Amino acid sequence: MKIAVPDVISNSYFPAAGAVELGFFKQEGLDVSLELIFPVDQAYAALRDGAVDFVGGSAHSALAAFPGVCSSYRYYACPLVPLAGRYW
Repeated sequence: MKIAVPDVISNSYFPAAGAVELGFFKQEGLDVSLELIFPVDQAYAALRDGAVDFVGGSAHSALAAFPGVCSSYRYYACPLVPLAGRYW
């Protein structure tokens, strides 16, 4: 399994990086590697294309790789669409 993260400096992704490096996944019988893919929308594109299995990144960034997620809602009614620079 591959976990993509957009950086290895931010403490936001440290739990995933630490679990891989300290062998926690291996102790559970999982062969997991960490892959640095920047920027985060490219990490989600790798997930979409099957190159990685998981992404440790901001949820709103997934929209770049998965357009149309909220196509059944009006643009302003989708909770993942940025409004005035914020996500709700």
